[in-house]
Amino acid sequence: MGALMQKISKELRKSMNTEIKEIAAQSGADACGIANVSGFAAAPKSFHPTDILADAKSVIVFGKQIPEGTFRAKSTAPYSMVRN
Repeated sequence: MGALMQKISKELRKSMNTEIKEIAAQSGADACGIANVSGFAAAPKSFHPTDILADAKSVIVFGKQIPEGTFRAKSTAPYSMVRN
């Protein structure tokens, strides 16, 4: 029974990961990843995921590409134009 539960658990995690990444993409994310909390062992104090949520097991990270010109602008006005 233990092996069956492990298989179901693994398949469920894979399905959830896929669904989370699809939702992120549909919401406009250019990249999305899911990492185990153990990967943050060297994180500085107050930056570890469990400092925010004590029972955290995973971290969902997503990114959105920002036009390079936004960072090169001398005025802060272009920052207000990037909203998507």
